[in-house]
Amino acid sequence: MNTVFFSLGSNCGNRKTSLLRASHYLSLEGILLLDASSIIETSPYGLEDQYPFLNCVLKTKTNHSDPLQVLRLVKRIERNMGRRETVRWGPRNIDIDILFWNHELVHKPPLVIPHQDLHNRDFVLLPCLEICPTFIHPVFHKTIKQLWDIYNEK
Repeated sequence: MNTVFFSLGSNCGNRKTSLLRASHYLSLEGILLLDASSIIETSPYGLEDQYPFLNCVLKTKTNHSDPLQVLRLVKRIERNMGRRETVRWGPRNIDIDILFWNHELVHKPPLVIPHQDLHNRDFVLLPCLEICPTFIHPVFHKTIKQLWDIYNEK
């Protein structure tokens, strides 16, 4: 089985319900929830003039062997929940990102794992810090706790 971490975010509609529904829909697709961080409210990233986000991180296990297959599944869940592509970093009712796939490096365009900018995002690092502080980032070779400390030194 593969261990996969997902980041979930929402800043439109009933944000908390959207996160819970997305987690449920992932479970219906053969993705077993092992742990979930607290849901936190954060400022928007990238495009700042919008409503705050609710975010969380899920630690899961799956028998799916192809990260691209899981990306397609994630995109289908987002579409089925009503997400439509708009401006980059714009408002959205659901955003599901694959953060980590085991400890592997995955470069299968358009998918890059680990997520390329997670070390610069408090809305990813803080929930990860809660559920997997000792997880070692496979590119930076630092724990989530170390990445959090570096982020806070900025």
